Amino acid sequence: MDDIANVPAWYYQTIKEVEQRGHDIYFIVLQGTSHKNAKTSALYRLFRKFEDRWFRSEYDASKLISIEDLTKNKTFYPTNGVSLSASELNELKNLPLDILYAIDAAISGTGPISEVARYGLWYIRFGFGKYAIYNLPAFWEVMDDKPVTGSYLLIYKNGKTRIAYQGTTRTVPHSVRNNFNSIAWKSSSYLPFRLDALGKKRDLFLDSNPTIDLPVLARSKGPGNLKMLWLFLKNGGGYLRYKLTNRFNKDQFTILFSFTKFNLDNVRNIEFIPVALPSNDVFWADPFVVEREGIHYIFFEEMVYSKSKAHISFFTIDQNGQVRSPSIVLDQPYHLSYPFVFEYEGVFYMVPETASNRTVELYRATKFPDQWEFVMNLINDVVLMDVTLHFDKGKWWLFANSHNHPFVSTNDQLFLYYSDELFSLNWVSHPQNPIATHAENCRPAGRIFKENNKLYRPAQNNASQQYGYGLKINEIEVLDENSYKEKEVFSITPDIFGMKACHQLDFSSSIVVIDGIVKKD
Repeated sequence: MDDIANVPAWYYQTIKEVEQRGHDIYFIVLQGTSHKNAKTSALYRLFRKFEDRWFRSEYDASKLISIEDLTKNKTFYPTNGVSLSASELNELKNLPLDILYAIDAAISGTGPISEVARYGLWYIRFGFGKYAIYNLPAFWEVMDDKPVTGSYLLIYKNGKTRIAYQGTTRTVPHSVRNNFNSIAWKSSSYLPFRLDALGKKRDLFLDSNPTIDLPVLARSKGPGNLKMLWLFLKNGGGYLRYKLTNRFNKDQFTILFSFTKFNLDNVRNIEFIPVALPSNDVFWADPFVVEREGIHYIFFEEMVYSKSKAHISFFTIDQNGQVRSPSIVLDQPYHLSYPFVFEYEGVFYMVPETASNRTVELYRATKFPDQWEFVMNLINDVVLMDVTLHFDKGKWWLFANSHNHPFVSTNDQLFLYYSDELFSLNWVSHPQNPIATHAENCRPAGRIFKENNKLYRPAQNNASQQYGYGLKINEIEVLDENSYKEKEVFSITPDIFGMKACHQLDFSSSIVVIDGIVKKD
């Protein structure tokens, strides 16, 4: 077992990140034939060659890379084939193995391989739900026009399969190649995250992961020539319509409001009034409201298409519903959005999204509402989207979305940090990070609020080809330094408001604000 293996780039990224985090883990590569060498129809192979040329990307997750540079510390243990000989198994048994991480789901549960490591055999299976049985990763989700594509990190040990991690992301429409790149690069983060958790739980780790009864990976040859011809024409026609629609139809988010008291029982009955946009060159999104002396101050992201970036603006709404023209309150050379405005010890602060600058920036109002000064960076050198702060149980909690790779969506990995002080440079990463991993219920969509002594977190529902499709409301059941747990209790789809999309919610004592795409007559 001395041969140096070539592995796909997404798998190489997994190994590299594990080593960078300092985990002392042996790896084994069992390169099976579940899909790589499967016999497929001529038109299917032609389709894949066409996609390889048409959707060429510098972020090719399937590109083979030698892991020779990662074997120097002997944390990588390569082999080829779908099974091991008796001598190879004995050699592995003599190593102090915590886990084996395999590249090919086809080898899951084969023989005694899973028993040579204390925590079993770990591997990625592409596909989510019923799509987890196919051996054409990310293919059928595109062909079936499914809104999300997913994958699992599974553990096989003691005859049981357990879910160590599961996640979904928005399906990349009309491109199997790009869809696979998206879910593969996301999947490359699963093992490093769960090794962090393993290091903290140890003996409790296996039982903390739920079991799953997945069918054996299907050995399908893929669609035949006639089926593939139909799929190609259908997908190609959809791709052309997608391009034409994006070129000629510019959907613009705007802000809507309603003078009503918000609660979860009445939200479906609210009638919102849209605020007219000043031109076709802007959209308004991410509203946050502050109410003072009968005046409602609405802070929001104002995106200017011609500038390819956004700044933070505000307008006021008086008690009669009169909207004053917006004014810019914060502008930087980089993109700003999601102006999380809050009051602390009688002073107003703002944490706008500054992910493009790789910072989490805190600003203070020197003269509310239109004069703000920079205070400090709470976190440096990190991409965190839609930062949402919440003070509870004597601690500050910071929720934000991120991603592990430039090709991966920022909509479906939610992270949690905490600190004893607001003005801190030492925000602690929660041991369960990422605490949410599905596109339908992840990215922050407004401030955390209490109702009937229960804590709720709004989240974007991006399980749709339409970005910012809808909202989910989650009840936070557990929030402490060791555990986080939430459950979905409410879903808001845009059709109940007569819109195409709505992806943020905020309210004060007498007004509710959202953003959305209003349907055109």
